[in-house]
Amino acid sequence: MNSVGIVIPCFNEGPGIPKLLEILSDSDLAGITFLLVDNGSTDETARVLSEVDLPDNINTLRIEKNQGYGFGIITGLRGLRTDYVGWMHGDLQTSPLELLNFLEDIENECDYTKGIRTGRPLFDRVFTFGMSALLSIMFMRLMKDINAQPNIIKKTLFEKWSNPPYDFSFDLYAYIFAMRNGNKISRRRVFFGRRDWGASTWNSGMKSRLKFIKRTLKIAYSLRINNL
Repeated sequence: MNSVGIVIPCFNEGPGIPKLLEILSDSDLAGITFLLVDNGSTDETARVLSEVDLPDNINTLRIEKNQGYGFGIITGLRGLRTDYVGWMHGDLQTSPLELLNFLEDIENECDYTKGIRTGRPLFDRVFTFGMSALLSIMFMRLMKDINAQPNIIKKTLFEKWSNPPYDFSFDLYAYIFAMRNGNKISRRRVFFGRRDWGASTWNSGMKSRLKFIKRTLKIAYSLRINNL
C-alpha cells in the first residue's frame, strides 16, 4: 500500500486548531501522515500546537516568517518521506475526512488527485468560473477550479518541480505541471463549507480579488511562454 503524507499550512488558525486536530485524530485517518506547518503565524497558533499531545501520525513544523502560502507548503512537502504527498487548507472549509475518498486513486497509481468544490456561494462560483474560463483559453485545456483542495501527487512528481511560486499561484503551477507532463489526473468532488474562524488572506474583497487575478494571470502567462 502506498504511503500518504499531507501538509496542512496554518497561518493564524489558532482558534480552529483544536477542532482540526480532533478531526485529524479520527481513527479512519490513522494511516495518513499529517504535517501541520505553522506558516509564520502571529496569533496563538504556535502556542496551541505546542501544548497538545499529538498522535504518532501528526507532526508540526514552525516557519518563523511567512514567505507565502506556497513557500509553507513546499517546505512541508520536502520534509515528507511518503510515496504520495499532498496539501490542503487548515480552515476546515473542506474536512480532512474527504481525503478518504482519494485513497482509491492512490491505490490505482494515479499521478495527481485534486478536489472540485461543491456547496459554495453563487458569487464565489461565478468568480471561479471566470478564472477557469480565462485559464482554459490561455492553455487550450480545461482548467476547472484550480484552487480547489485537497491535492495529492506522487512524491516523484513533486521532485521534478522547478522554481514553483511561493504565493497563491502555487496551486496553478502544480496543476499545469502535471497536465503538461501528461500525468494521470483525477478530480474528486468535495464539500466546501463556510469558514468558522479566521479570514482569507486574498479573498477579502474586490480589491484583493483583482490583485489575485492579476498575479495569477501573470504567473500563468509566464508558465505558458516557458512551455512548463
